[in-house]
Amino acid sequence: MKIRLDTHVHSAFSFDGRDSLEDMVRAALNQGLEYVCFTEHVDFNTGDDGYDYYDYEGYSTAIERARERYGEEIVILKGIEFTEPHLYPREFEKECRRDYDMIMAGLHWYDDLFYGDIRLRRKYSKEAILERYFRDLKSMLEVGEFDVLAHLDLPGRYFGDLGCGSELLQPLCELLVSHDIVPEVNTSPFRNGYAKSMPERETLELYLKCGGQRITIGSDSHSVDAVGADFNNTVNYLGETLKKLDCGIFVQRDFRKIEI
Repeated sequence: MKIRLDTHVHSAFSFDGRDSLEDMVRAALNQGLEYVCFTEHVDFNTGDDGYDYYDYEGYSTAIERARERYGEEIVILKGIEFTEPHLYPREFEKECRRDYDMIMAGLHWYDDLFYGDIRLRRKYSKEAILERYFRDLKSMLEVGEFDVLAHLDLPGRYFGDLGCGSELLQPLCELLVSHDIVPEVNTSPFRNGYAKSMPERETLELYLKCGGQRITIGSDSHSVDAVGADFNNTVNYLGETLKKLDCGIFVQRDFRKIEI
């Protein structure tokens, strides 16, 4: 199997992106990818470094220029990663009216602390953090109206292991299916020293048991060296589980299966 798409890419139009959108497209081409979806951060938490950073007009212009230059070599898709849409319904509704191919939603904050912040782990137990994380994920999924759930199991990127059972995960998998929201397979844990994707293989098996079928795959790259990173590791790790799932992209908010 060969993964020919990367559906989670950040350029300098995200506050933490290092390289230009055009450079990221060239990196995708160098990796032999046929599809790339940019998912620039849209953040409304005033404590987030990305607050008030997003430039829709500039981003849209850069996408069009890249399509004009590289459109015959690679499909360039326009998306966003909106943080906590259930907390910012008015702002989220505005973004939903715009011309995106894909809207991804992510959960990044526990009140005023980012889930990867060491201070959070000093302040609360692992169990308390996970309980809150899954409770807030449930609220976000119940709001719905987005296409893809970003990095399910996010705390696992920092804990190394979720350490929770299906009693927490199953309701979320059921909500993904009932609200027609696609989970992404995020390859970034491999770059953080963990030999697994996010979510883990067991979570995807539970998603399948709940009736789920579709996924996207993304590197969560913020620089040219991470575009398409660890796709081979992901294929090897997921093995037969990956073969049971339909991998795809979103074009004008419509899921399209891509054979891998």
